[in-house]
Amino acid sequence: MLPLSLSAKEALSKVEAVLVSKSWKDFDAGEIRLALVPYYLYNYHYHTEEENEGKSIVSSSKDGLLVLNGFSLKVEEKLVKVIQENMDTSNQEAPEIEFETKTTPITKATQDHILKVKTAEFFKISKENVVVSNVKKVMLPMYESFITVQKKTHEIIINAVNGDIYGIEEVPTREKGFIEITQETLQDLKDPKAWLEYTKGLAIETRKFLTEKNQPDLVAQNNKPSGSDKRLSNSLFFLSNKWVLVLIILLALFLIYLALVA
Repeated sequence: MLPLSLSAKEALSKVEAVLVSKSWKDFDAGEIRLALVPYYLYNYHYHTEEENEGKSIVSSSKDGLLVLNGFSLKVEEKLVKVIQENMDTSNQEAPEIEFETKTTPITKATQDHILKVKTAEFFKISKENVVVSNVKKVMLPMYESFITVQKKTHEIIINAVNGDIYGIEEVPTREKGFIEITQETLQDLKDPKAWLEYTKGLAIETRKFLTEKNQPDLVAQNNKPSGSDKRLSNSLFFLSNKWVLVLIILLALFLIYLALVA
C-alpha cells in the first residue's frame, strides 16, 4: 500500500477550500470514507508496421510506463509519477481507520492479457504489437465522498497520497452577486496597495470595454442581437465588473472632498 499522507479531515478541508474558491458557501458534503484501490504499474513496449514492397516492416516503436486502475480498468497515465515516487515508502500494513478494499477482475492468469488489451486501446494500436513486463500491483488509498451544490450531486475522490481531487472540476463557479462584489471591493480597499492595483485594472478594463464597443460586427446580423441589445449587454457586463465599483467609490470620495472644501 502506498503511504496515507492525508487524514479524512484534511482531505475534506481541501475540498471545501476549492469550493470556496469557486464562490460556493452553501453546499452539502457527504460522509467521507477511505478506499484502497488496486493499481498496476508496468513497462510497455509496442511497435507499428507498414507495408513496403509487399513486406511488413517496423515503422516505429515506443517504450514507457503506464498505470492501470484495476477497479475501473482504465489507464491513468497521470498517476505513473505519483506511484513511482512513493513506491519506496509503501508498506504491507493496513490503515488503522476503517476502509473498503476495491476488488479487481484481474487475476494472475489474465493479468498480461488485460494489460496488453488496455495498452493497445489506450494507444489505438493492435494488441498483437504490445509487450508488457515488470508488473507491480499496489494499493492506492483514496477518499471517496460527494457534494451537493444547487441540488446537483457530484462524486468527489481525493488521492490520499498527494491530495489531488478528482470530480470537483465538474462543479461550476458561482457568479457573485452585486452586494458580494461590493463587500469584497471595500474590504480590499482597506489596504493602500490595493488602490494602485485597482486603478491600473480600471484603466485596462475601460480600454477593453471601449475597444470592444467600437469593433465592427463581423458576424451576420441575423445571428447577432440588435444594436441596442448589444450595447445594453456590453453595458451590463461592464457594470457587473468589480473595477467599476472602484470608479464609483473614487467619484464618491471626490464629491465628498469637494463638499468639504467648498
